[in-house]
Amino acid sequence: MDRFRADLNSPTTAERVEKDQTDGLTAGVQGTPTFFLNGRKFEPNSYQDLTTAIDVASIRIWLRDPLRSLPCPR
Repeated sequence: MDRFRADLNSPTTAERVEKDQTDGLTAGVQGTPTFFLNGRKFEPNSYQDLTTAIDVASIRIWLRDPLRSLPCPR
């Protein structure tokens, strides 16, 4: 708990939260959740819309460069 309190009260944490908030407002975020897909704001109407959009974006990346998009071995 001590570490949590120290981090919560840290000026570095406050700066990071403020930057995230500013970035979000600049990007048009008005609430949560807000989704961005490939740098564009995406407003799905359902979970299925979200998963389909992610799948399509993944396929497009793979088609552009199949080797680059392979998972890295662990």
